[in-house]
Amino acid sequence: MKKRVITALTPSSDQLHIGNYFGAIKQMIDLQNNDEYEVLMFISSLHAFTKVQDSVSLRKNISMFVKIYLACGVDPERIFMFDQAPIAGHTQLTWILSCMTHM
Repeated sequence: MKKRVITALTPSSDQLHIGNYFGAIKQMIDLQNNDEYEVLMFISSLHAFTKVQDSVSLRKNISMFVKIYLACGVDPERIFMFDQAPIAGHTQLTWILSCMTHM
């Protein structure tokens, strides 16, 4: 059974920086060539709503992040990439967990 690794970046700004590269992207690229791992990278677009967002800019940022992932060497044949927002299970699970968890 493969080990599963997941990482995400939030598209709340219009650019990634060197810290994003060394903190997440490069390590996922290194793991994509290791057959022991299944790697998932996603755009945590729901997390971008912690501040007011322009919807046009947010969509542009999501697209730009995917392009940057690919330009850095992420192989979509080896790493599963997705945007968080269209997956209803994320918000549904949040509701369930918030009903069961206390501060």
